[in-house]
Amino acid sequence: MKYLLTCIFLLAATSFLAAQTFHIQGNIELDKGELLVLTQQVEGMDTLAQTKFENNRFALTGNLQEPVVALLKIAGYEGGFVMILEPGMEYTAKLTRNGAGDIRGGKLQDIYNDYQKIVADANAESRALNKKASEAAAQKLKAKANKVQQAAFDKMNNIVRKNADNVLAAYLQTAGSERIMELEPLKQIYSLLSEKAKETAPGKLLEARIADLEKVGIAATAPDFTLTTPEGKQVSLYSVKGKLKIIDFWASWCGPCRMQGPIIDQLAASHSNVVFGKVNVDEEPDLASEYGITSIPTLIIFRDGRVIDQVTGVTSKASIERMLGL
Repeated sequence: MKYLLTCIFLLAATSFLAAQTFHIQGNIELDKGELLVLTQQVEGMDTLAQTKFENNRFALTGNLQEPVVALLKIAGYEGGFVMILEPGMEYTAKLTRNGAGDIRGGKLQDIYNDYQKIVADANAESRALNKKASEAAAQKLKAKANKVQQAAFDKMNNIVRKNADNVLAAYLQTAGSERIMELEPLKQIYSLLSEKAKETAPGKLLEARIADLEKVGIAATAPDFTLTTPEGKQVSLYSVKGKLKIIDFWASWCGPCRMQGPIIDQLAASHSNVVFGKVNVDEEPDLASEYGITSIPTLIIFRDGRVIDQVTGVTSKASIERMLGL
């Protein structure tokens, strides 16, 4: 009797471990190739199934005795698509070039998918939180930086106040003013100087700069100068008859100037009632300095000997015509 029961048990165990067929079918972002189902064993990598595919479709069939972690691998490519493979199960798969795969079927694969989603969602939320944390930290750092700057400004202003009547304060207050082209900001800086600071070299330099800009400011009477017309003639500003004049300050090495030049030539050909001239800033550096030219191309428009408008950068024909009132 014992022998009979043992035989029955062995038969039952053998039946339980019998291999069962699994099926995997789906789409892949490759026209053709070879696809393998691999699993890592102690002895090494074991191939459970393989097939050639074409037209982006594949179907795999193999036998399995117990669940395994498997890798869907495209022959000749690195990496692969991990899945949990169970005996007797059917699977569908969508495999993409970027390594993403959507594999469905089997209880363990569903659980694995849920796990992967948890990981992906957690990573996405962590990235979002880290970004917010970085932004919050940036705001805190910005506020701290503002406090540091304000403290520095207070110390700097204190030094200026204590040295208000000497050259140090004049220099500190006017430093960088040479880069300011607008008249009003320069006047404001000058007004902050004490009377003694105005008598120092930095104070006098700023005063002279303001005086030069006042000569060529909007509505100021323009100083006379000699210019070259588009036809190559040398004429002075006031010797040319015409109430409306436009001067193009340019240089041969300046790319934008070479774009502006033909526009000026077109305007000169279209509007004979306007005088057009060009000043090469390399050949006339003093004149460019007198008119406060620091960037080119710069156009200055005169009416009746007074500056009425000024623009820097490549300016379209239509924009210039609007400035001229044409």
